[in-house]
Amino acid sequence: FLLPYLEISVTGRDGKIPVKAITVAPKNHVDLARKGMLQYTQAMGYDVPVELSKLKLRY
Repeated sequence: FLLPYLEISVTGRDGKIPVKAITVAPKNHVDLARKGMLQYTQAMGYDVPVELSKLKLRY
């Protein structure tokens, strides 16, 4: 079947998505996840804070 959709541009004038901050979800090895996200955002040219979620990890 056919699914209609609209393409919406969310990039700014500089071609980047306007991101103010990133929050890493609760998970095992949250420090490793935060470090990886920091490296990724820096490699993509973003200078945004990467914060840890205040929620506890639950199973």
